[in-house]
Amino acid sequence: MRGRELYGHYHRLIDELARSATSEADWREALRAQTERFGADAASLDADSARLLREELCAQFEHEAMRSTRPLAREILLAAVKWFEGTR
Repeated sequence: MRGRELYGHYHRLIDELARSATSEADWREALRAQTERFGADAASLDADSARLLREELCAQFEHEAMRSTRPLAREILLAAVKWFEGTR
């Protein structure tokens, strides 16, 4: 997958997780698995493209977290932001 496809794919996965999670144990493991897969997929991109993709996802999840009315969804989205910021 290329950068735009990766963006759409991982945005959709993490957004769905934030919308559907009902317990902490479920979402933490699912988010960990998704971010690990993202890391592997993003490794196929050049360093600048991978960094830009992480920054764009981070900004989008930050925006969505601030707009969310569900505390659990906000927590999941901010956990994703923290992960993406930690891998820059």
